[in-house]
Amino acid sequence: MVQLPRSQRDLEIIISSTPKFPNPRVELEQYMTPPRIAAALTVWAFHLGDIFEMDVYDLCAGTGIFSRAALHLGARRVISIEIDHEVLYVGKKHIDQEGFENWFPILSDVLSFQGKPADTVLMNPPFGMQSKYRDVEFLNSALRLGNIVYSLHWHSEKNEKYLRAWVENQGARVTDSLVFDYELPKQFAFHKKSKKITRLVVLRIEN
Repeated sequence: MVQLPRSQRDLEIIISSTPKFPNPRVELEQYMTPPRIAAALTVWAFHLGDIFEMDVYDLCAGTGIFSRAALHLGARRVISIEIDHEVLYVGKKHIDQEGFENWFPILSDVLSFQGKPADTVLMNPPFGMQSKYRDVEFLNSALRLGNIVYSLHWHSEKNEKYLRAWVENQGARVTDSLVFDYELPKQFAFHKKSKKITRLVVLRIEN
């Protein structure tokens, strides 16, 4: 049986070794979820009974920071869905070293992936910076694949209001939300500042 981290800080330290995207692709909006946010989100989900001994999807998994957090928090099974082969390989190489036998990486487009619904979905989707409302397309897939969804989005009062209304129109409901400050890294040519502070919101959604 996995030994659970003693604290959120312990989990943050563990998952901080998750590799970054080797060659971030702008069209996929590949930004690494900071360990601080990933740890806070998954510990929150753990305390609400949505991680421990649950089947979990990590959608838009990247190199697997949410997957690793869920595994260390005692998920029964974690399935990571990622469209970028190189990114999935980098994450797999790292997670394999930890010896988890209940982790299953799948190379697939989240939008077209067909799988059995899980207890919980964790997701950091593209925010729609390159294509407006792109995150809603991924959120639609998340609602199809999970009973409980934790989804990360760019935050403004207007955007959160829109997302909440959209979720309700799908017959689901937002039960809680958490807002985080996020330091957007300079990793693409069109980024003018060395860093930019913005805000992200995590929505917890029940189907």
